[in-house]
Amino acid sequence: MITSNYFSNKTFLILGMGKTGTSLSNALNKSHANVLYWDDNPQVRIKFKKSNLKEFSNTKKQWQAIDYIVPSPGISIYGSLQHKFIGLSRKYNKKVVSELDLFQDVISQDNRINKNNIKITSYTFPAHSFNFDSLSALKKNNINIVYDGLFFRPVIIKNILFVPQQLWRPRLVPFGTWTICLHPNNLKKSDIENLSKFISKNYKKFITFNDIFELKINKVNLVDMLFSYLFALLIKFKRKLKKNKLVEC
Repeated sequence: MITSNYFSNKTFLILGMGKTGTSLSNALNKSHANVLYWDDNPQVRIKFKKSNLKEFSNTKKQWQAIDYIVPSPGISIYGSLQHKFIGLSRKYNKKVVSELDLFQDVISQDNRINKNNIKITSYTFPAHSFNFDSLSALKKNNINIVYDGLFFRPVIIKNILFVPQQLWRPRLVPFGTWTICLHPNNLKKSDIENLSKFISKNYKKFITFNDIFELKINKVNLVDMLFSYLFALLIKFKRKLKKNKLVEC
């Protein structure tokens, strides 16, 4: 999520303080917005007690001050599993939006983008977290391409093209088509040097975005989902291994 003066002095209620909720809350806080947070897990709420964010206490005064409610992926907004605060939002006539809706609001207010007729056609989810509501928000905003997902080839999910992504650094993989996610604000000089070496050594393996459409692209299937599941398990295992090594040191 980007920061913007557009959010200044507006009040947001963030439902769910996982990776997406935390990332969004931090961006809004840096944008000088008033941020209220809620998570159904008491331990998570305790974790944010010492932050600059304010815990939502479900008072009439707080409801009246709220401009937007932003549910994180995993927070149900429909049907019998609908979160209780989503139901209350309708009572107080408050707008429920996704992080993508907020992004589009910023884009629509940016004169540089409007003046140069720039169109946003692709997206990467904050903290790489999304659900079917997030995909619906994409389609509503005419965004049909996502650079995300732990697949090994581009796939179609809910009529949206997912181009899989390697996280944090480039890796030479013997098969598949990947994008690479880098965080410039966290890159060290050695990271940039390693990236430069990787590109110089493997530049013939790089393709343009238009080349992707020359590939055979299918709807996501069981093989894709199994690969994604095993890839996620591998990442968790490596993180746990790295954490254990740090503890031993």
